[in-house]
Amino acid sequence: MCFSAEASFAASAVLGAGGVWTLSLAPTPAERPLAAIPVIFAVQQFFEGVVWVGVAHEQATIVAVFSYVFSFFALFLWPIYTPLAVLRVESHPRRRRILEALVVVGICAAVAICGFMTHSPLETHVMRGHLCYHLDGLPYELIGLYFVAVSAPCFSSHGWLRAFGAALMAALAVSLGMYEIEFVSVWCFFAAVMSALLLLHMNHVGKALRTPAPA
Repeated sequence: MCFSAEASFAASAVLGAGGVWTLSLAPTPAERPLAAIPVIFAVQQFFEGVVWVGVAHEQATIVAVFSYVFSFFALFLWPIYTPLAVLRVESHPRRRRILEALVVVGICAAVAICGFMTHSPLETHVMRGHLCYHLDGLPYELIGLYFVAVSAPCFSSHGWLRAFGAALMAALAVSLGMYEIEFVSVWCFFAAVMSALLLLHMNHVGKALRTPAPA
């Protein structure tokens, strides 16, 4: 979370507990990658809390190392993991083809961003009370590919997943509009909060599987 160490660690604990609950509701193995998203967000928010601790105690090594750990989740994992997890639960042939294409887009975006980071060091600092992860000169084309990939839930045939995807895109627009260069951290916070929609999805799918088909 972008606001403070205490807030990040509290969010991590809440998301972790909610993620365990969501995982317990996953009705099939195919649903488990989706159900694990809140748990992964919990780990990510914990690492951002460590970044805050490093900033507070002026520990440059801690800040640098855990900024890259946080960025691994934010910039590399999510554009690949999100479309893959949605693809796992999708049965509609046309939607599956779209999601398969988004997996490729996500892999390309993640690899390209990582390649860019090898020659453009990540800079972390506090701006207007928020953590800012700055990659100087990151091409807008890569940013566009990234957000195309993480929009994958919008193309699901499951209503709660489409709601999750729409909320992600709305949060992206708000974060970009309000926070500009701090948007990576802020948007990841909003995305973590909205992962609660996945619990509703798991509950809905579980009920559908338990409901006998009409004779």
